[in-house]
Amino acid sequence: MIRSCWRGYLAQLTYQFDIVDIIIVQSIFHRRAAHRFHTAMLFNKHTQAATAIQSAWRTYNCTMTYLHSIADILIVQSMVRRWIAMVFVPLYQGAVHNNGALMIQTTFWAHSACLRADRMIASIVIQSTLRGFQCYTDYISLPWTILRLFNGL
Repeated sequence: MIRSCWRGYLAQLTYQFDIVDIIIVQSIFHRRAAHRFHTAMLFNKHTQAATAIQSAWRTYNCTMTYLHSIADILIVQSMVRRWIAMVFVPLYQGAVHNNGALMIQTTFWAHSACLRADRMIASIVIQSTLRGFQCYTDYISLPWTILRLFNGL
């Protein structure tokens, strides 16, 4: 009877220790799996953040390269037009016989050029303001966009 009780008690104790060991092993396995999953999520977040930053930088770089190219083209065009004007204006002035007509035309073209310059300056100011506002809104919304991207993960 004592032996039977002792063996029952020992079997129950062994069973409980086995259950505890199994639970500990499962806990370690689940912890390692959770750590691996968390590491993979962090890696994906960092990769997406780097991609978003690189995209923003490349967009800015391309825009600035385009604007510098346009500025260079305008400088070259200005120089060519100046040279053409220096070569052909004296020939044109020598061919004109009526100084009154020349003065009227000069006044008209000067006034017309002033109007065009005023319109050009106005359009440049409007475009500059619009592009500045667009860049400002892109700059302001970029951190929120990045945060929304990574909060969705």
